[in-house]
Amino acid sequence: YIGAHNVELTTLEALSGVHTIGGWAYIYSNNLALTDVTFDSLASVQRDFVVSGESLPASSIKSITVSALVSIGGYLSIHSHAVLESVRMSALTTFGGGRFAITSNPLLPTCQAEARLAQLTGFTGTVDIDGNDDTATCE
Repeated sequence: YIGAHNVELTTLEALSGVHTIGGWAYIYSNNLALTDVTFDSLASVQRDFVVSGESLPASSIKSITVSALVSIGGYLSIHSHAVLESVRMSALTTFGGGRFAITSNPLLPTCQAEARLAQLTGFTGTVDIDGNDDTATCE
């Protein structure tokens, strides 16, 4: 469990060397100073991966970058971020959870969420992609 409830926390840099999380990765940000969630080396989360902005009137997270993440054993939920513009998980292919949800992020292009879903191999669970920016384009 990773909590970002420390109002002095401006970065998750101290976690940059983490390769595997043997349990859940829950990031509930009630910290307006935290604008970026980046894990450069994280390759595996054995349970759920959640980045939630709902504990704030308006989350300040603009980007989520987990470029080395290959597998999530549980579900994925990225939701309720008023200014989230980017979700980068280009290596993610293995997903064991029953639910894939990227919702309520009005500045996040829906096509980014759809691209993350499309790169998964063999996923047959529940998909919830809603409340994102349907008019934005992706490269």
